[in-house]
Amino acid sequence: MTLGEELVVRINQERWAEIETWLAAQHPLAGVLERIDRMRRADHEQRADRVHQVVPRRNFDSMGITGAPQAVYRGVPAAYEILPGDWIALNARYAGEHGGRGQATQVKSLPLVHPEDFFWAGSDESEFLYQPTAWRREDVSREDYVRSLTAEQLRMFCDGEMASLTRHAKAIRRIEDHVHEAVDMEACGTYHGPDHWARVSQHALAVSRSLGIDPLVPYIFGLVHDSQREDDGLDPEHGPRAAAFVRERREQLFGFLPDAAIEALAVACERHSEGETDGEAWLRACWDADRLDLGRVGITPDPDYLCTEYAKRPDVIAAALVMSGIGGEDFLEEPDDLERRLRRHGA
Repeated sequence: MTLGEELVVRINQERWAEIETWLAAQHPLAGVLERIDRMRRADHEQRADRVHQVVPRRNFDSMGITGAPQAVYRGVPAAYEILPGDWIALNARYAGEHGGRGQATQVKSLPLVHPEDFFWAGSDESEFLYQPTAWRREDVSREDYVRSLTAEQLRMFCDGEMASLTRHAKAIRRIEDHVHEAVDMEACGTYHGPDHWARVSQHALAVSRSLGIDPLVPYIFGLVHDSQREDDGLDPEHGPRAAAFVRERREQLFGFLPDAAIEALAVACERHSEGETDGEAWLRACWDADRLDLGRVGITPDPDYLCTEYAKRPDVIAAALVMSGIGGEDFLEEPDDLERRLRRHGA
């Protein structure tokens, strides 16, 4: 049982004082109580999308903040993930040089972290704190903070939002290898092939983060939702075929998922091209991840047809257009977006 799974059990069975004592005794790298305190107290002047207003220009320019969703890094032992409340860096080299507390480390990353989700630590210009919005609960007690999180969020708070992907990495790779080997690149590889799948999976991580949900099903959706296409243009049955593929290969490829997750994946695939915007969080994460990559076919995602507040943001859409191979800066219209853009380009 992981630390997060054990906390989910204990929170329903023990008094808070007992849980707090138990948490304090956990491995120092877990730092659960320290991270809880950070998530209860965020200095919003230090938030990455605002810090340019309080630090000198020369300092800001050296921080590496792009003003768009970007990767963050942390050096950790192999068994650990980046956790809410952790110290992070914006470049892999710095993370590798300053991580691990003397242990053998590897640099892990989270892609497309929004500037609202990480804060300058106020010390070294390269040091930041990962404080994702979905996990912030300000001005509450430690106990109220923990009890406010869902069981899924508690698990991810202790084990990491990428923990399920890491745990099932080999199984996910088998799915990826299977669909890559089967795709007909001449028929549907230009706009709906592996490059598109990879971008959708990256967007799925970011949208899931904004909703505070496990990204496992949305990430796999990215790999399979268009994998059964027979044409790069009109192919109205490709969604149902992808759903049938998931259900038919449940033992061969998807058996590591619970039955409910397999069905969720199948439903997301079946309905992903129908233009729906309402549904449970995992459905909306899947659909927005796909629609954010519309730039590849020359279409700017329309907020009216997106499902989550995160995906509707002008800066998120602009970044998605850049990922799709289309310049997205002209999509930014708000004054603060303009300020960030000017700083990013040194104007």
